[in-house]
Order: sequence, then C-alpha cells, then structure tokens
Amino acid sequence: MEQGQIVIRNMMPYADIANYIGVHPVTVGRIMSKLYKYEYIIKMENGRIWIKKPESMQALVNVESEMFYY
Repeated sequence: MEQGQIVIRNMMPYADIANYIGVHPVTVGRIMSKLYKYEYIIKMENGRIWIKKPESMQALVNVESEMFYY
C-alpha cells in the first residue's frame, strides 16, 4: 500500500510470470493488455503498477470466463 493505493513496485517479466503460473508468455501479455485497456491497472511514471480497481480484479479472478483476453 502506498498512500492508500495498492501498488506493485517491481513488475516481473511476462516470461517469469508465465513460468510461475504455468501458462504461455503470450497469454500473460494478452491478459495484461486487457487489464491496461480497461484500466484495472495503470502503469505509473516510475515503472510501478497501480491496481486501480482491486475489487473488480478480484471478481475477474473468481469468474475468469468473463474476461476474454484472446
């Protein structure tokens, strides 16, 4: 938490995320692209990522099929 906001300080490369969760890096890229497009997350100037809609992201995790990332 930074100033009441959820911020990811050090983003892992997509290949590392994909390896960690067991999916293809392209899948991670597509998912991240949609998260940026619909402003669930916003890349800040300092390279950090601000999770703008944490409740909505939790709902996506619970009901993955509602987000088409391909």
